[in-house]
Amino acid sequence: MTPTVLMASFLFLTCALFVEANSKRATIERIGASADLQRAAKAFGWGLAGSALFLIAQHTGWARGIPIWLAVFMVAGFANLLVYAFSPRWIARLAIVCLAVIVVTSVTHLVAR
Repeated sequence: MTPTVLMASFLFLTCALFVEANSKRATIERIGASADLQRAAKAFGWGLAGSALFLIAQHTGWARGIPIWLAVFMVAGFANLLVYAFSPRWIARLAIVCLAVIVVTSVTHLVAR
């Protein structure tokens, strides 16, 4: 359960970073105005996507991990699209919630060991 929750949070955060990295769609003005911050957001997003792929592949194996990763990535992208259509400012807030989920899940997983 823990790797799946972490993967879903990583991928939702990845999609949120990709939205913020677009200068026309950025809801955080500081990122939208700086090309360096846009590149950093894209690079961090791809790093999160890669770590989510590695996390789920280690948990379920590569043969099952890649399709699961693609499915969750599509759902996370669609969820970001729905949130962006409803209220673009919520994407940054939900990204903070995803960061909190990542931290809490990681800490509880480490404590349970």
